[in-house]
Amino acid sequence: MRLRFLIISMAMIFSASAALSAEFESTYTKLDVDKCLILNTEAEVDENQGAEWVCAGHNRIVVWIGEGDLRSFLGYGSQGREQCSYRQTLGPFHTVHTTLEWRLRTSGGEPTPIATILRYFTDMDGRKSQHLVVTKLGDGQACHMAVIDATAANANELAHDAADRFAPGFNCETDRPFYYSAQGKSFDGPLGISQCSN
Repeated sequence: MRLRFLIISMAMIFSASAALSAEFESTYTKLDVDKCLILNTEAEVDENQGAEWVCAGHNRIVVWIGEGDLRSFLGYGSQGREQCSYRQTLGPFHTVHTTLEWRLRTSGGEPTPIATILRYFTDMDGRKSQHLVVTKLGDGQACHMAVIDATAANANELAHDAADRFAPGFNCETDRPFYYSAQGKSFDGPLGISQCSN
């Protein structure tokens, strides 16, 4: 157990160090389902079977959006429906913002998407809140890697830092998503964040 923890820690330190030599920027696309391709019939939607859309993302990367039980699921690229992120969501009922932020990394070549950041509007027993979900992208993978309490004064900076420092080295199958709040970083957030292997 200690050896595995040391290996994971060293990998994340290496990724964070490599991030210092790279350049990062953001670009934005819209998640307007009224302008996306819906994959369900009207009857299926009327029967509350949920709905799925395919939307245009950054640089021709398609974005899959699923909705069911007042919760959202997102996947990216041609294999988006098979990705972990398409099975992950936040526990409380929620809606998502119509703007999707893509975090791009440039290191000696073309800018490459390494993560997305999306604002979720949650409703937990009548208590409304907002959270930023950071999703790792790369090598055909996509998974939630961090959730940031949007009430934190520096929430956007925390989301950028999580994406830039940790997304390249984050392993969707073995690493646990973490939660940032005004009190700091934790692996035990209140939103039911699930690990891919679960």
